Amino acid sequence: MIFEKNIIKIILVVLMVFASKISNPNVPKIIDSNRVENIIAFAKSYGIIKYFYPNNFSKINWEYINLNGVCLAEQASNEVELIATLNQVFNSSYIHFSSDSSNDIPDYTGKSKLLYWRHVGFGLSDRSIIKNRLLYFLYKKFGPYHSKLVKSKSSENIDGGVYCYRISNKIYLSIRHSLSLKEFRKERGKFLNEYSKRLYYFCDNSNRSIKVAALIEAWNALLHFYPYQEYTSLKGEDMIRDAIIAINQDSSNEVLNYQLSRLSSNLNDGHATIYYLDSNKYFHPPFIVDWIENQAVITHVYNDSMLVSRGDIIAKIDGVLMDSVIHRYSNTVSSSTDDYKFKLIMYYMLVGSKNSSVLLDLYNGKTINSVLVKRTMIHKPKDVIQPIREVDKGICYLNLSNINQKTFDKSINLLKSCNSIILDFRGNSLIGSYMLRYFFKDSVMKSPYWLPPIISFPEKKIVEYDTSYWQIYPNVKKYLGHKNIIALANANSISGTETILSIIKHYKIGAIIGSRTAGANGNVVKIKLPNNSYLYFTGMRVLTQDMKDLYGNGITPDIEITPTINGVKLGLDELLEYAIQYAKRKAE
Repeated sequence: MIFEKNIIKIILVVLMVFASKISNPNVPKIIDSNRVENIIAFAKSYGIIKYFYPNNFSKINWEYINLNGVCLAEQASNEVELIATLNQVFNSSYIHFSSDSSNDIPDYTGKSKLLYWRHVGFGLSDRSIIKNRLLYFLYKKFGPYHSKLVKSKSSENIDGGVYCYRISNKIYLSIRHSLSLKEFRKERGKFLNEYSKRLYYFCDNSNRSIKVAALIEAWNALLHFYPYQEYTSLKGEDMIRDAIIAINQDSSNEVLNYQLSRLSSNLNDGHATIYYLDSNKYFHPPFIVDWIENQAVITHVYNDSMLVSRGDIIAKIDGVLMDSVIHRYSNTVSSSTDDYKFKLIMYYMLVGSKNSSVLLDLYNGKTINSVLVKRTMIHKPKDVIQPIREVDKGICYLNLSNINQKTFDKSINLLKSCNSIILDFRGNSLIGSYMLRYFFKDSVMKSPYWLPPIISFPEKKIVEYDTSYWQIYPNVKKYLGHKNIIALANANSISGTETILSIIKHYKIGAIIGSRTAGANGNVVKIKLPNNSYLYFTGMRVLTQDMKDLYGNGITPDIEITPTINGVKLGLDELLEYAIQYAKRKAE
């Protein structure tokens, strides 16, 4: 009878808690500042333990730990309870939380080799990122980033000592970053058991907790693995604290997206973004906008029935002045160069759900007209003009955004007949840098230098890199002969395209005409977050052939030419027109 009464009490408590969660889902859960600090303490501990404590990474449900850790940590009412909670969550003989830097963790004094994490970039992408088993295997085997538990060598300074980290004002985390094989085997079963069974807890795994967990996952990945830490403020806690408070006050998807975007914007990385699989979010009115002469200018229109024309200047979006629009999006788009940042703002300021409407105030040089337009375009239509063609006598033009290697190879005879070749890199080139082997016959050319950071300890300045480069050998059989090469570039020239342009510039293959490139190169890291969004960022440093950072600099043109509003109104491609005239002068 007593047992039955207890069962009834437990059921009533559970029902009351559940009812409180759903009674008014629109009211945000307010938590005090101490609980915010609790979540930050958990977040710091989570990253250190996940990435730098020897563990069976792939067999542990880290997302589950993250979600439950958020719930458990914020419910602690004081430091004593939080310490007890963290010791419960991360239960290990070699992990200890306390109110001071003292601990009972033994240093390793044996002579066996020690296991520790050696991260070459972020090499912990899970199977949810690369679905194909073979591709996943190949990426883990031959990709640029590797994370492995490795055995220490006698030449390495891996001592098996205890490291202490202050995770809040009054709480310290003590941890061993290396374990002997015997210690690892002893802890492995315990670790897996704790993380697969123990953390079942009736707590608020609600929308809000999932969103806080997404912030924690993104912040830790960037804090420990972004290779340009010196250009960010990630090591401070203000940004993650403000984001947690904002999510606590409003747990809508829009607020989470804004806070995650602020994190990625802090990187000043042209690759960094937050992406959702729901493609319905990324529709755009059927026209292109560019930043020209310090104005948001419509440059291409893909629907003739719209009351929009080339050269129209956007003065307001949904009643908001452009200055305010640009200020808002400057905090959420990521770029190391101003030119590319404006390119991104011109895109994101008009993005929305499919068939949704946006009100624009357009200035045509005489009057301002208000036009309501629908978002119906998700991809820019392909250029209907032949991507490889002779634009003037003896001058060939290649739009490298619209041709592949096979198409290029079929055009060899045409290219051989031309004295000058204009290579248009104002976008993502579909052809790799090996295309350049047709343009020289004697020397061997080097790529930029690729530098994934080597990381084994948290909160350390990155000083070691896995440096590499590759070489391009000439294709003597398909050598095109001596040509006057002209490359067109602008802020849309990014990543692999910048690899090609850096080779052209360093080896003086031809003249680069246009404006500075995006300044974002190197393989991209992709991480799935608990809210089913994806975080992207550059995972390695890249140095040009003369050992200068591409980040923040991009590739500067030899001749700077930028479009004008008048040229847009006349339908001119001013860079291409200049390049044709330049080629004619060189031929004289």
